[in-house]
Amino acid sequence: MKSGAALLALVSVIVVGLGLKYFMTDRSDEREGLTAHAARQREDPTRNVPSVGSENPVQSGELSILQALDASVLAVMNDKTMTSETKFAFFWNGYQKNKSFVALSTYYIDCLSSIVPLPHVDLLLSELDNTMIAAQIKKHLMQVLQSAYIVENGLSEDSRQRILGVVKSNIHNVDPEVAGEAVLLYARMGAPDDLAAILGDAMQRKIISPLDYIREGAFQLPNVSDPKQQNALLETLINAAKKSGSDESEHMLMTSLELIVQSPSRLARIDSASKDLITQYLATHEPVVQSDGFNYDLVSAIEYGNWLTSYAIVKNKSAVDVLDWITRQVTDVATDPDKIVAVLTSPVARDVVRLAREAGQLDGIKHKLESEMAGQRPGTSAYSAFEAALELLQTGGGSDIQPLYP
Repeated sequence: MKSGAALLALVSVIVVGLGLKYFMTDRSDEREGLTAHAARQREDPTRNVPSVGSENPVQSGELSILQALDASVLAVMNDKTMTSETKFAFFWNGYQKNKSFVALSTYYIDCLSSIVPLPHVDLLLSELDNTMIAAQIKKHLMQVLQSAYIVENGLSEDSRQRILGVVKSNIHNVDPEVAGEAVLLYARMGAPDDLAAILGDAMQRKIISPLDYIREGAFQLPNVSDPKQQNALLETLINAAKKSGSDESEHMLMTSLELIVQSPSRLARIDSASKDLITQYLATHEPVVQSDGFNYDLVSAIEYGNWLTSYAIVKNKSAVDVLDWITRQVTDVATDPDKIVAVLTSPVARDVVRLAREAGQLDGIKHKLESEMAGQRPGTSAYSAFEAALELLQTGGGSDIQPLYP
């Protein structure tokens, strides 16, 4: 059944691609991640070389100039004999000389992120007050400052507070593009008490989208320490997703809540009332595994497996209880075969197979899947999915397929 093994390997790739591996591991807060990024940046400063051809429209002649710049920029970033001051001067002068060219100027600004710690924060803060520069330039200046704020390395507390204040003040910038960017950056600079109100106001002003509101609000939900405020924010997020009438908004909220649930450190900061609300939301938003006997949608299967794991976590207290609960769903005679296949293509598949074997219920699962597979046409995606699931039941996954989470 080599085709089955290949399918399971493909599912592993899709899971990682959807970010479910992120959901299934205990990830630290963004500040810790960016601090690690800063350490890597010192080892390899070329990590932050801006890509040629960014979001900014390239004016005539700028593209060739940008391409020619790459070599000199890389040389500066890699030169260990140059001080941070010298590197800053090189990039800042490049920016000053090219303010009238958005792509070139933002290219130089982005290069500043390669300098850790970032010197001359005052210059960037002052430049943000310059009413003559383009909105795109202001956005990139704020991005560099926000990164420096989160990484913290070498910044005084006074500088950090000034950065926070300037970004917050730009939330009310007359340019909606700058204001929207400021809201999104501010949302990732901790969990201030006024975040929920700022996000709500920004959505009402239409400077951020409902998706932005849901993503940023949910990201900061565990960091809201006051239980009442946390619960109120969660209710607002759920209502926003519902009112949008968009499947994309509902999916964003589901994904965001799964991120919280499947991260022990984040879930530990969720109040009991908010946890109950998350449990209710998951209970009423079970994904449908899309299958018609011929076509088996792997993406919907992965979404179902991820949802089931999240739901099991909020309903149980320990990892052992979670796996036992999922196994009971799989071995239940009423469970749809398509759902069983979905679980058997999820990261918990091997544990479920082991527990089902220990309980003497493996043969029952095999019989159900074989009966369903008998009515399917070989060569279809549905047939291949069931074949892969049966192979897992028979071999425990096989030595040629490495588990995602050993």
